[in-house]
Amino acid sequence: MGYPNMAAPIRSVASVLRKSTRRLSLNPFASRQLATNVEALADLERPAAPWRLFAAACVERLPVVSQERSDIEDRYWRFVQQLELQQSVLSDHEVRLAMEAQKLRSGILEDDDDLETLSGLDVEEQYEKKFNSFVTAPRRTEADELGDRSTHQRCLPDKLVLLFREQLAADAPLTWCLPQAEWMPGESLRQTAERALITAAGDNLEAKFLGNAPAGFYKYKFPSNVRTENSIGGKIFFFKAILHGGDVLSSKDGSYVWVTKGEMQEYLKPNYLKEINKFIFDV
Repeated sequence: MGYPNMAAPIRSVASVLRKSTRRLSLNPFASRQLATNVEALADLERPAAPWRLFAAACVERLPVVSQERSDIEDRYWRFVQQLELQQSVLSDHEVRLAMEAQKLRSGILEDDDDLETLSGLDVEEQYEKKFNSFVTAPRRTEADELGDRSTHQRCLPDKLVLLFREQLAADAPLTWCLPQAEWMPGESLRQTAERALITAAGDNLEAKFLGNAPAGFYKYKFPSNVRTENSIGGKIFFFKAILHGGDVLSSKDGSYVWVTKGEMQEYLKPNYLKEINKFIFDV
């Protein structure tokens, strides 16, 4: 990107100086040094970059349980179960039942001295009673029933993403987005994303960042009333992180949500959503 300044004329002067020193047969080292000093002066004349840099943390809660089977998946699963049953050999328990039934028919079981040993049918009855008393955990949680999106204990078969409602500028309205912060000199972009997450969610949330390279990028322009020649807009670099434990510490109700892919459309702007969908919900 070019900058409207005096850098180009000064570089032209540097080129002329190189040619002049060659004509005058000056020391080649002195010639290069003089041209380098002039180009360094051109770099000092360059204004600050017009784009402000930001980094955002994309924290994902991975699925906790498997997705419910569709109709065709359920029919195929039952077919495979039946096929495996037909092609399987007898288990140890089934062999025991067959042997006991044969002894009972021949009268050998009645003369057995070890009368205190449980028969195969007794063991099977105990297993059946234990199986009938077992209750599986529900796939829908209390948060699902109440429609509470402030906790990641919801939508267990789906991936969830953490969003915050923040004020990105002094006079700007509250906007839903990934937790983000402006880059500061001396830190990497990943450190900026980590700082943004701690600032927004507190230090109780345990998340592991996936590498030092950003997963996505989004560029936008500031509103015309706040845009200047040296501050056109922002460039946001997204860093993915996986939730390992903990939860958000926030005293503001409604300041954050854990949402699915379909629910994100209710919160994010279309262009912003389009960019992060490229890397958030990949397989």
